[in-house]
Formats: sequence, C-alpha cells, structure tokens
Amino acid sequence: MSKKIETSEMPELDPLAMKLIYLLDRFQSNQEDLLYTSEFILEREADINDRKARAKSDIKNNFPHVDPSLVDEGWDLVLSKLSPSSSSSADNDQGENAPRDQIDDDLADFLSRIPKDCRGGYTRALFKGILDSKIKKSSSRLWASILTSIVADFEVLIGNLMREIISKHPIIISNSGTTYSWKEVAQFETLEDFKDHQINQYVDKLLFGSYSDWLDFLDSKVHIDVPKLARSSAVIEIFQRRHMIVHNAGIASKQYVSSIGADSADEVLGRELIVDPAYLIAASNRVIAVGTCLALNLGTKFVRDDRSRRYLESFVVSEVSYRLLHAGRFDAVTDLCNIVDRSAFVSSDSALRFAVNGWIAAKYGGSSDSYIKDVRSWDTSALNPVFQLAKLTLLDELDEALKMSSVLRKSGVIKLHHWLTWPLFKELREYERTRAESDAPSLDQGTVAQLPLAEESMASSGGQMPSPHRES
Repeated sequence: MSKKIETSEMPELDPLAMKLIYLLDRFQSNQEDLLYTSEFILEREADINDRKARAKSDIKNNFPHVDPSLVDEGWDLVLSKLSPSSSSSADNDQGENAPRDQIDDDLADFLSRIPKDCRGGYTRALFKGILDSKIKKSSSRLWASILTSIVADFEVLIGNLMREIISKHPIIISNSGTTYSWKEVAQFETLEDFKDHQINQYVDKLLFGSYSDWLDFLDSKVHIDVPKLARSSAVIEIFQRRHMIVHNAGIASKQYVSSIGADSADEVLGRELIVDPAYLIAASNRVIAVGTCLALNLGTKFVRDDRSRRYLESFVVSEVSYRLLHAGRFDAVTDLCNIVDRSAFVSSDSALRFAVNGWIAAKYGGSSDSYIKDVRSWDTSALNPVFQLAKLTLLDELDEALKMSSVLRKSGVIKLHHWLTWPLFKELREYERTRAESDAPSLDQGTVAQLPLAEESMASSGGQMPSPHRES
C-alpha cells in the first residue's frame, strides 16, 4: 500500500491544489485496493469456481441423512454418462471410457442408495451443480463487481471535482436559469448552506446523466481540455459495460451496441459481456489515466499559485505515475503521458521526469519502440547526471550506464533505495548482477575520472540534485 497523503505533510498550498492531490491519492489508492482483490481472486480462482465443492456443501446441508461420499461418485458417473467417449469400448469398469452399459448399471446402483424420500431433490441438486460448472464461473462475476466499483470510484472523483470547482467558481452555473423563492432560501441558516445545497443538487443531477454528459460539462462549462482518450470508443465501452452489468445482467443490449459503434452488431447483441483479469486491468489503466488528466487539467486552469502548481505536477509525476510504473502498469503510464500536456507544466524538472517515466513505460510495456527516437534526440549535456544516466539506460548502453551509476551511488547522488526500486534501473541491476557473477573486471579508473563529481554537478545546478522520481 502506498503512503496516504496527509495535509500536515504538505507545505501551505492553494486549497484547490491540496484538494486535488487528496482526491487523486484516494482515487488511486482505492483502485490499487480493488486490483489487489482481483489478484487474490485470480490466485484462488480454482477454488472459487469449484462448483463440485459448492454442490457437495449444498447437498450435505440439504440432505444430511445421505452418505456424503455419494456426491463424488454421482458427479463422476453423470459426467461419464454425458461424455461422448462413454460409448467407446474399453476394459475399464469406471470412468469416461467405461462401456455405456456398465455406466448405466453403475448409475442405477448409485440411485438405489439414495433414500426414496429425497431421491428426486438430491439428483436435481446434483445435476444443477454439474450444469452450473459448465456454464458459470463465479470468478467472472467477482471481476465484474470489481469493474463496477472502479467505475463508481471514477464517478466519485468526477463528482468531487465538479463540486470543488463550482464551489470556488459558481459563475460556471450562474446561467442555469434556475430561480428560487424566498421560502426556499429561508430554509437554510446561512447563504453558504444554501449555496452548498444547490451545488450538490446540480452536481447530483449531472451525475445522473451519462459519462458523455460529464465530459460535455467539463468541456463546455468548465472549459478545460478533455483528452481524446476520454471520448475514445475503448473508454466509452468500459462505462457501457458497467451499465450492462448493473442493469442488464451483463448482456449486451441495443443501447450497448449503439454506444460503442460495434461493426458486427449481430455478433455482439445478446452476448454476455465477460470481465476477466486482462479486461479489468486494461479498463483500470484507461480510467486512471483519464481521471488523473482531468484533475490535473483543472489544476492547470484554476490553481494560480506557481508553487502549488509545481507541487501538484510533482505529485502526478512522483506519486501517480511512479506508483503505476512500480506496479508494472505500463499502459496506464503510457496513456497518461500521451494525454497530459507537459508543455503546460510550471516545473521543467517535473516535465522531464514525466517524460522519462513515459519512456520507461514504453520500453518495458513493449507496445512500441518509437520512444527511442525521442530519447536519442534528448540533449542531456547540461542536465544533472541522473538524467544522463537515464538516457544511457533507456538506450541500453549498459556498460556506460553501469560505470556512471557506480559513481553516482558511491557519491550518494543515487540513494540505495532508489537504485534498488526505481523501475528505470531494472535491466541495469540485472546487468550488474550478471557481470558480478562472471567476475567482470572493475570499472576503468580513467573513465571514472572523466565523470562529473556529484559536488561539481550539484554546484552547476544551483546545489540541487533530482531524486529519480521526486522533485527536490
């Protein structure tokens, strides 16, 4: 779990910046909790989907006077009877390859050992368990439930963002055309209470609308940039799937097909929309990228204090994107870096670190090698050695990178914790281990002498050395 952001740990910031940081941290932490639950389900999937064990438990509870061992015997016999291979000739007297006549005799013997007073109910319960094992997977329903929670958390984030902005800039909804009587206003002790009530009602009404309605409000009323990813068919499908799960038992309706613009509507219509771990993580990645970008864009527009802007930008880089990198959620980082406008950053250091995080995600995500061109053209000659090391590492110039990293670690520029945990150094750490195991020669002292000393580098940068992922 990540460390929660406490207000007492922050410098005195613009209240909106503090609120945005709090909301983003809670949004990401909640999503991390849900994905942790998904991993637990995956680890226990076989047990969760064990319909035989569930049937045994149900039958034992409902038919306590029947020998419990009969469930296993009956289950195997029915499966053998239903199996096409049961008609094949074999010498076995049990199992799928037993002759059909033998299976029939065994079934008759099995049924004779079930008390007559519950024989019908018992066999129905047994058949139901077998059929359910063929068509139902409890784990899929659990993952579908997690998806609805992930979308619900996004809705909570959007609702809180809207309330925060409208509270500070009520002119956004001043032309709504709504009028109030004196009686309505007089119900509240203060005008502030009345204002809060009306804002909450306005936002609640917005949230009853569609996902597209939320984006339209942020675009046309709040006038912030809504990234193209937010309106993409892939993201819209997530919200529509959640709607189908909640309101239509997960079955694709005409509304779903129309909303996502499916090319083969006949193939999709009426089909169950399954949620599995791969879909869940892909949806989570897109949702967190869109939510983070919208919150940051609100801060860019409405937070006027540069110091607060820098802190918000650093939080998105060093907490949000870094935590995603550390969790191996490279697609989320790639999406986030693609839709956030780094040129709008007040902090050039945060912009650089954000670019590096995006390149790390592209490198380890394996979706594209287009980042290489950008890294090669990146001029790090006037930057701190940490950025020079980042370039060498991203370009797989591991010999030079290892030499430089050794110097920076010995001088304390790169802390041991950063060396052991920063995703950028993943291959470099492995390369160092491999060389150590093969008794590779130590660093060439002539090369070490040519590297800038930590003190010289810090002096040339005003006494500041950047942490690998946090702004100093």
